[in-house]
Amino acid sequence: MTDLTQPTSHIHIPTPTTRMIVSICLAAMVLPLTFAGGAIATPDLGRSFGQTGPVLSWVVNAFMLVFGALPLVTGTLADRIGRRKVFRISLVGFVFSGFGLIIAPSLLVIDILRGTQGLFASAFFAITV
Repeated sequence: MTDLTQPTSHIHIPTPTTRMIVSICLAAMVLPLTFAGGAIATPDLGRSFGQTGPVLSWVVNAFMLVFGALPLVTGTLADRIGRRKVFRISLVGFVFSGFGLIIAPSLLVIDILRGTQGLFASAFFAITV
């Protein structure tokens, strides 16, 4: 019979460094999905909002443009104020912009939020590389 009142010594509590490494690895796994997500959703968004052409193409382009342009800037920011701080801010911003995409009332708002996601994803990328 096992005594359940005594604490066991084999319970491993992850250190902050371990938690951060796991968080960075998960963020690096999710990042490629954000590239494909906009392209996959574009036809349905066009049908839902009755849009075609340039406004619709910005669903993908806004993310890619901002993501491609800002890794050096966000990497420099991470060097100046701390990688952990930038990672946390970018994680929160990325999640909130994703939730904003769910309730976006128009395609213009979706385009702006995709650009915002690109900003925060560039911070992920700058830290994980």
